[in-house]
Amino acid sequence: MNKKMIGMFVFVLLIATVLPFTGIASSGNEENPEIEDKPGDTRDYVDILSAWFYEDSKDSDYFWTIVELADLKSRLHTYYYVSWMYNDTRYQTIAMNILSGYSFSGNWNFSWNSLDGEFDYENSVIKVKVPKREVSNPQNGEKLTYTSAYSMVEGFRGLPLFSDYAPDCGYGMDYIIGGGNVERQPGIQLVHCEFYLCPYTSEDVESFNFSCAIPLNYVNQAPILCTVKNDSTLQPLSYEIVNDTNAPNKLIQFKFQSLKANDELRNIQFDFWVFVKNDYFKDLPQYVKIPYENELPEYTKTWLISTQAIQSENFLIKTTAKKIKGSTENLITLADKIVKFTPLRWRAGWVFQPQDALFTLLFGGICVGQANLATALFRANGIPAKDIYVIPTGGQIKHANCEYYCPGYRWVPTNPTTGRTPYEPKSAITLRVNYPEDENEAGCFFKKNRGQERDYWFSEDCIDLKYTSTNDSRVQAQIVASLDSTEKDKLNALNITKKVWEHYTKYFGHTLNEEKQEHFENAVNAQVRAIECFMQEDITGYMNNMTIAIDEYREIVDL
Repeated sequence: MNKKMIGMFVFVLLIATVLPFTGIASSGNEENPEIEDKPGDTRDYVDILSAWFYEDSKDSDYFWTIVELADLKSRLHTYYYVSWMYNDTRYQTIAMNILSGYSFSGNWNFSWNSLDGEFDYENSVIKVKVPKREVSNPQNGEKLTYTSAYSMVEGFRGLPLFSDYAPDCGYGMDYIIGGGNVERQPGIQLVHCEFYLCPYTSEDVESFNFSCAIPLNYVNQAPILCTVKNDSTLQPLSYEIVNDTNAPNKLIQFKFQSLKANDELRNIQFDFWVFVKNDYFKDLPQYVKIPYENELPEYTKTWLISTQAIQSENFLIKTTAKKIKGSTENLITLADKIVKFTPLRWRAGWVFQPQDALFTLLFGGICVGQANLATALFRANGIPAKDIYVIPTGGQIKHANCEYYCPGYRWVPTNPTTGRTPYEPKSAITLRVNYPEDENEAGCFFKKNRGQERDYWFSEDCIDLKYTSTNDSRVQAQIVASLDSTEKDKLNALNITKKVWEHYTKYFGHTLNEEKQEHFENAVNAQVRAIECFMQEDITGYMNNMTIAIDEYREIVDL
């Protein structure tokens, strides 16, 4: 008997901004779906194999979103999403199997509309029927862009017990109304990072220094320019950008005059413009054998050792790591299992809650603890891994992620809080790569910094940053422009930006003689023009101005 369940589903409109990309045309249908995902990366009833859009020529007022699962079963508290963009608006269909039946309760400030849908258990697919009039009435030949799918089993406090993203990174192909699809390309982005920091002191100090981690020259990103704001209420005596102890980390360092314990809260403001070459990691192999230690490059072995914050040699962590690994010898599968496990260890507890790996395994933690735990689980399985600090684009707070080393490929970024691996570079700007000495300095349980690696430092122990309300310290990043070009141009633009940044940081905040200062100002003006060109989607103008900046910095070197 054909087992089907017909129900009502919910349609979500989420306003967002999107910029166009170009693609390569191809046909699209059930055999060539817009969204594909590798099998076996979660429980079969939420394991997405593919998702696609479908239109019936006899009923052109509607289209369907269809999700294919490995083995669809009737399980409570399961959610299935298909998402896309059209006319600068994000849309989602959500199919739910919850205690009250096939329905949904309100969420945030979305606009909700009931839709018809079908759970087809025999064919292991979920279908949702979408009236075109409800989604801005797309016409034949127009595209539904940024396609993706997501499934989850809801657990305690709404956390996902099991989940799956499709595709694992980036987006599926665009769907063309009337049939067909186009492949989406990653593109490049301009990101604006803002630091608004409020130091306070428990004792009067006559002078002090402050150092802070800043966006890195790192893999797919390169800072373009830094500005220290004149409207900061705490003006520095001097500032500069310096190399930290371990590459590629850099710090911005400030020197200040006195700070009083009873002063009104004051702030330091500075910002960065960052170039990002996005990546969907489509070249990440589906199978990589878990390596032996003697097969690893020497430089990666730095991130194999057990430390105070990342106790990869601890018996409980090693036992958990072995259980998560199971019988798999595939590194990609193991990475997915680890990153799907750590979101279950979320717990926002008391103010001084430790965030080392062992404490997080036992009692839960926030993003820092989850990143430490994921790093420990990789290392316990013999995989080099490091935790990194980032600023998520669209957010107003710093975040901790984890990278693992894939032999024959490169370091792969993961988000142990959301369970996503890999994630797109444009989704987070990397601030700092933590080394074993940082992890040991972080300590564990209630020792030292309770397992939290540092990303800023004051010269006086009585000073810290205030983070108690939205009016206090905050760090945020926003994508302000996005464009596409040839792969060659994107790579050239990234490389020249990295070179300009290294020159720029040598002279930023320094006193130069008149001739060198003139060349420095000419270079900075060219960098400003390059940013303006990027915002106008002019990649040629961007490259030309960054080339001018390079030439001006070379003049300084030659003097």
